[in-house]
Amino acid sequence: MSKNFASKIKKLRKQQGLSKQQLAQLCGVTRLTIYSVEHGDPPSIKTCYKLIKNLNVKLNESLFIKNIRSQRERKGLSMQKLAKEAKVAISTIYLAEKGKLPSLKTCIKVANTLELPFENYMCDTKK
Repeated sequence: MSKNFASKIKKLRKQQGLSKQQLAQLCGVTRLTIYSVEHGDPPSIKTCYKLIKNLNVKLNESLFIKNIRSQRERKGLSMQKLAKEAKVAISTIYLAEKGKLPSLKTCIKVANTLELPFENYMCDTKK
């Protein structure tokens, strides 16, 4: 995760009128964790998932799906190797490349493995 991710999380938190403490309570993490994420420390996959879910972030599905295959190929990874590195089922990668978006947690794992800047796929909050 990058500084862009940090600023996006901070912006979303403020847009929703949440303090760091309130967001921390929603996510089941400490206020220090929120502070650290907002200052550029990469969150764990679990914390990233909780932040995105509790801030009601919408994912740009078509862009994410499109970039999975191209980035996988750019890195010279087979579907099987990507699945192993991301710790997901190979069928998940296959289906994602065919247009079926996996769960949010799986998307985060795949994005991290492929070094895709996840914040590029985060849209406005869900209505």
